[in-house]
Amino acid sequence: MTKEETENADAFWFFGYGSLIWSPPPYYDKSIPCFIRGYVRRFWMKSEDHRGTPEKPGRVLTLIPKDEWKQFSDWAHTPDEETCWGMAYRIPAVHAKYVREYLDEREINGYTPHFMPVYTHITNEKPTVDQCLVYVGTSRSPQFCPSESVDKLISVMLSSRGKSGPNIDYLLKLAESLTHLSPEMKDTHVITLYNRACQILKCQEQKEQLDSENRAEIDKPLEQQSVEQS
Repeated sequence: MTKEETENADAFWFFGYGSLIWSPPPYYDKSIPCFIRGYVRRFWMKSEDHRGTPEKPGRVLTLIPKDEWKQFSDWAHTPDEETCWGMAYRIPAVHAKYVREYLDEREINGYTPHFMPVYTHITNEKPTVDQCLVYVGTSRSPQFCPSESVDKLISVMLSSRGKSGPNIDYLLKLAESLTHLSPEMKDTHVITLYNRACQILKCQEQKEQLDSENRAEIDKPLEQQSVEQS
């Protein structure tokens, strides 16, 4: 955003499809659950700041136009009727300059601003907001990392963290937030990853519990173990 644009900023709407759903910036005066058409949401962006580091980047979301997405290999089948749900927030004019600069800084790692319409119901033909600001990491970004397998993505998320916390928390909070937006919400990619992550985390928890029980048994005095065995 140029200096002239920020000094003359009007009120604006922006659409969050990732962490902005549960962690929006301050000063919004309206919010609506809504969706965009013609895009798919994928964990196809490397994060070297909020959910990872340059040495060990995490994975975060971006949007890919459906026509472009069809050129990539992808394990998640996304039917044409599946849309991308998120939250739209209205920023009043008095705070527009500050919030736009905040968003530009927050989304600096590989994302660029775009404008697109948002809708609130699948049957709507007319947009609820005609021009909504959206930050997109395009396939031309050096952080773009498409077509990784489910287990590869979960492995990266479990082992990565950045200044905003563990990468896996991003996935878990996203899935939980999406389920509360609308009964019309469907997202094959996110829900598949969430279910797999829960399976792995449950196995890890069970293993840690078993290891703890085994260590406690080993640490018992030999006399106590002999009495219990007899």
